[in-house]
Amino acid sequence: MTGRRDLAQRAAAAFPDSRFVWRRSWFDDPGERRARAERRSARGAPVGMWLWSGSEEQLLARVNDVLLRFVHPLVARGLPYCIGFPFAADALARRPLGPADATRLDLEDIGVLLGTRGAARGGDQMGVRRPARRHRGAHAAAPDRAPATIVARAHDDVRLDAAQRAAVEHGRGPARVLAPAGSGKTKTLISRVAELVTRGVDPGGILLLAFNRKAAEQLEERLAARGIATTRRIRGERGLRPAAVHCATFNAFGYRYQREIVAARFMLDTRGAGQRALMKQAMEAAGAAPAVLSPARGSDPVGAFLAAMTRVRAGLEAPEDVEVRIESAGDHPVVTVPFAEVHARYTRAQAVTGCQSFDDQIYLAVADMLADPEHRAYIEGRFDHILVDEFQDLNGAQLALVDVLSRPRRDLFVVGDDDQLIYGWRSADPRGILEFHKRMPPRPWSATYTLCTNYRCSRVVVESSARLVANNTVREHKDVRPREGAAEGALRFAGAPSWPARATALCAFLRAERSRLGCAWRDLAVLCRYRSQQLSVALALDADEIPRTPALGYRLFSHPGAALLRAYIDLAAAPEDMSGDRLCRLLNKPNRYLGNAVVEAVGAAPRPWTHVRRLADSEPAAGRRPLSTLVESVRALGAILQTTASGGSAGELVWAVVDEFALEDYWEGASLDSSGQADDAGALQVLDALLVLAETYPDPTVYLSVWDRLLVDELAHADMADDTLAREEAEEDRVVIGTIHAAKGREYAAIAIPDYDCDVTRWEAAEIEEERRVVYVGVTRARDSALLTIDTSRPYVHPFLRELVERPEPDEHGSLTAWLLDEECPHLRARIAARIAEVETLFPELSPELAAPFSTAQADE
Repeated sequence: MTGRRDLAQRAAAAFPDSRFVWRRSWFDDPGERRARAERRSARGAPVGMWLWSGSEEQLLARVNDVLLRFVHPLVARGLPYCIGFPFAADALARRPLGPADATRLDLEDIGVLLGTRGAARGGDQMGVRRPARRHRGAHAAAPDRAPATIVARAHDDVRLDAAQRAAVEHGRGPARVLAPAGSGKTKTLISRVAELVTRGVDPGGILLLAFNRKAAEQLEERLAARGIATTRRIRGERGLRPAAVHCATFNAFGYRYQREIVAARFMLDTRGAGQRALMKQAMEAAGAAPAVLSPARGSDPVGAFLAAMTRVRAGLEAPEDVEVRIESAGDHPVVTVPFAEVHARYTRAQAVTGCQSFDDQIYLAVADMLADPEHRAYIEGRFDHILVDEFQDLNGAQLALVDVLSRPRRDLFVVGDDDQLIYGWRSADPRGILEFHKRMPPRPWSATYTLCTNYRCSRVVVESSARLVANNTVREHKDVRPREGAAEGALRFAGAPSWPARATALCAFLRAERSRLGCAWRDLAVLCRYRSQQLSVALALDADEIPRTPALGYRLFSHPGAALLRAYIDLAAAPEDMSGDRLCRLLNKPNRYLGNAVVEAVGAAPRPWTHVRRLADSEPAAGRRPLSTLVESVRALGAILQTTASGGSAGELVWAVVDEFALEDYWEGASLDSSGQADDAGALQVLDALLVLAETYPDPTVYLSVWDRLLVDELAHADMADDTLAREEAEEDRVVIGTIHAAKGREYAAIAIPDYDCDVTRWEAAEIEEERRVVYVGVTRARDSALLTIDTSRPYVHPFLRELVERPEPDEHGSLTAWLLDEECPHLRARIAARIAEVETLFPELSPELAAPFSTAQADE
């Protein structure tokens, strides 16, 4: 259309009985202007008229603001309107899109919500709504519906507190429910589904997305208990929409979408062998083959490119923005390779083979929704209401899936807790929950509800965990309170300089809590920060004859750090027996800057160590003499080992090797191979675990024998699940041994966290805050009580542990000690003694007897 006059004439011709008034703002809620007009006019509100005067490109630049601040409020208020655009009608139509074109989805939403249609001439378009018509939102290409016969029991059958009820009774539009630990998020989510069905919403139009399989199954069970059927199919029989709520994990939904909508044929590569083969092929095709990169011996360039693939497929980073760093044996220690070409080659090869990872299930589903307008129209119309559990844990691909599914109406109900976001290593994006309203229509067309009562945990656990997480700055504030009548509970700390003493305290805690609470062994858990810690815990429980779940899935002796340490021990003990392959792997760890030719010559020699000594003898007297230094170190360490074998300890053996070859400094700066799991230990944490084992088996000969035996056992179970928590229901009555990350979503009567000591001193602020949330999640797994053990041989106490309790006054220890001498009440004496022990363990610098070794180190914390 050519201008305002043209739009006015055409609007008047189309609706001769209506009055029209020009509006100018495209970035404000039009509702207030309409209310004032109605008050001034006895004839009712006129029809607002808007004409976009800019180009399509100018609209695209501001499209998000126009959609959220103008179009959504306009449609939600049911206002009559006449809107014109001076460009071709297909500008707002669906079209094939790529990940970089996602902004055009907002243009599509404007077209669908306003009901735009092409004009009779000129190629321009006009969106109209008659004054008497209430807009309900379009269901483009929506499937026919099967008759619904479900009758849900109303949420009045379930007790809801005021905050839960407010969330459940939310009207239309997007809603965010902040649900702290133990606040009843699952009950709220299920009650919301029941509320929608009670209102008359078609159950077949409801999609409920869960984060993992167990959560999805639990949701299905709870819906069934409320009389609400569920389905695992997107398409029903004869193309009808099933008359049941669709419940799925994100991966399951991506799988079903590809099978039912795309009709794709693919295989899921659960072990990763197919992905490695594809990546190696893609690297070679892109000119980035390992032979070209000259990777350092022992490094894994294919694994580095697969890690970059995760950033793209899970984190939804653009391939053009991703670079891969490879440890190189060439002139430069690190080589940086652009990832875009390798990703393109991988994608083409993947289309041929059909090999997919778990990340691909979601990523490829989203990619098809964007690329195929018909599929996108179908899936947007297939579901009317989207509900999402554990929203804080969503990565970029999962957020993109939710974004597409909830368009254009945004009837989206998400439940989560930013204080429990501990999956940053999986590309979980905190902006998903923290910036929810930035991507949604403004209030009052969207809402946030905060659940404030923790129904799970005791008073002490609730208050202590809240005190801890309040130290984070990037979070939503929540005034979390224990339920009325909650048990007092307890948070205890056991400090000792040796692991056997701390293990004794841990076992005593488990026995005492089982007796006090009258619970089964299986209702107690030991939650480790790292999987490598599980073995020491298992051995301690075995020694105390406490039944436990198998400590499977840990990675300790097969970790590259442990393998390197053991290789140096064996080299010092018997250098002539060292194989060429093992010797080659340690020659440049730490880096001695030996070229590949030298390393390969050593590996190929009939007697590798003899060859090293010959090369050392040929080194010049002046300048760098790396091999001569290595030979001297091995000779000196061999003498130390002989002394250790005749009367030293296993711990002394380990430290002798670490110190002689500067392994601690090397591990602090090196990036050793890792599976990428947040509860996988780095080399320094592995060293800690090996030293704990040395305390358990102090005799060096026995220690190395146990090491060999446990390595064989570890490798034999390497293909088993990462963690036993998922199978605990099928186990006998045993204490659960697992990790904090694996325990998320679970609860126990009492828990113990052994030797938490994650070094965050060199981390970025966001990483530190996530790590604090890890401790928060661990502590809140306890319904009643928790124990944290502390290694007091170290001259500091971790700040997160201190943050769990009230910081004592400078003279509090002395005051409490004097009070204890005079107090006669047994109950008060017990509480005073517990506080004194807490101060002495967590704040030793405030205790006169313990202050000296701690004051300087803790002051520098």
